[in-house]
Amino acid sequence: MSTHFTGTVQAADGTELWYEVSGRAAGTAPAIALCDGVGCDGFVWKYLRQLLEPHFTVVHPHYRGHGKSGPAPSLDHYRIADCVGDLFTVMDAAGVNKAITFGHSMGVQVALEAALTAPERVTGLVLLCGSFGRPLDTFRDSAAMKDAVPKLVPWAAKYTEQIRAVLGATMPTDLGWTIAAATEVDARHLKKEDFQPYLAHLAGMAPEVFLRTLAEAGKHTTEDRLSSITVPTLVVGAEKDRFTPYWVSEVLAKKVQRGEVRMIRGGTHTAPLEHHELVDLMVEDWLERMSLWPIAHVEPKRAKKKSTTGAAHVL
Repeated sequence: MSTHFTGTVQAADGTELWYEVSGRAAGTAPAIALCDGVGCDGFVWKYLRQLLEPHFTVVHPHYRGHGKSGPAPSLDHYRIADCVGDLFTVMDAAGVNKAITFGHSMGVQVALEAALTAPERVTGLVLLCGSFGRPLDTFRDSAAMKDAVPKLVPWAAKYTEQIRAVLGATMPTDLGWTIAAATEVDARHLKKEDFQPYLAHLAGMAPEVFLRTLAEAGKHTTEDRLSSITVPTLVVGAEKDRFTPYWVSEVLAKKVQRGEVRMIRGGTHTAPLEHHELVDLMVEDWLERMSLWPIAHVEPKRAKKKSTTGAAHVL
């Protein structure tokens, strides 16, 4: 039995959280929780959702201050720990006790912290293009952003309307796409229409919330606790990811107890969209081997063709 509905629920501090439940009805199939990157409201899951929804209950919350969720009571409430608490609040509201937790970018930190905070609620981890902690220290293999981002938060709060006006006039336009294609993403493989939702969402987001969330992620780390994570963990990194260099994915997979790592050759931070067929195959294969795919799963009819733009290896 399939389902699709949205809802809202209050976090412990009163923040209104929006969430979506799709795929199989809760209680009829294993559940998957999707954790976005900072400044995102789900654009990166487009193709993975198509793979997963016929077989799983898929729960996708919007972070506080993101998408359709409300702002936190203050800028002091945008920590990774707040995101983890919100995730469990949404899972409770959706009738989901435990889930295979997917994370992209900052969502990797949220997923890891969730597994450490309540290991009984996380049955597996799929971690895409993200770090185990302090991502600003390794952004473009430089620590330059580490000190800069926190200093920008009060400035962004003071000039929020002006910044929004500039972003609104540039980000969701051809100019925004051109800049992204020239600096961060692979426009040969990433469809413009797949990336535009991210630009549109970022343009409408409060800049001080984006920067404060990013600054909090920059301070957070699970590195010294990763060896406590015992659930099966798939780590997917991208060869040309300048937000999260691939070597970070290798370190993460080594430090958890049951980690495997895959490389998307030629991929960038948006590899789940650029090379979605390859990522789908990696995820499906891993879920089946870890016995996390529902027993009733029938081999899909689509051809499992080899990609000429991506390759994988196991650590």
